[in-house]
Amino acid sequence: MLEAGRVTTQLGPTRVLFDGDQVPLVSASRHQISFVTPGGLAAKAATTVIEGEWDEERSNPVELPVAPANPAFFALNATGIGQGAFLNLDFSVNGPSNPVPDGGFLILYATGGGEMDPPCPDGELAPSAEPLPRIKQPVRVLLDGGEVSVGYAGAAPGLICGVNQYNVGDPGLSGPTVSVQVCVGEICSQEGITAAFE
Repeated sequence: MLEAGRVTTQLGPTRVLFDGDQVPLVSASRHQISFVTPGGLAAKAATTVIEGEWDEERSNPVELPVAPANPAFFALNATGIGQGAFLNLDFSVNGPSNPVPDGGFLILYATGGGEMDPPCPDGELAPSAEPLPRIKQPVRVLLDGGEVSVGYAGAAPGLICGVNQYNVGDPGLSGPTVSVQVCVGEICSQEGITAAFE
């Protein structure tokens, strides 16, 4: 839910706090809360304390380590493995029945890219025109283990800051389940995500 151009930090009676500060919430249900990790977290400390709140009752605090980046792709089935939540150049959903055509481009969506330049403020929608926030650390995209050229690596225009977009060209591979990974700095995304190429 947007309030004054920002994603709200409270949905009904639900809040999530990092080191005592409320963070933007994407969704909240009895069994799952989706939230946006603060963008400047890595610059503050090596650990952070997360708490959930429901109807003004706090959960037990959980202390977690913090890294400059921790990229992870979105999967179409929301399990973190399988076909990635990717688009072909015509903005159709990529998949075995709709692979990247020869010579085409693929748009990859992930999170955990770390700091942006210029910054992309927590809870706001990323701009749709230049200057677009780009990932500050070096980025590599691997298809079937081979590095491919990356045309863009930054905030996904028009989506909430924290969603990252990577545009890559067709590397000449083919198949319905080409493995895909992205590395930001020294940290790479999970294995088991795939894309389809003609």
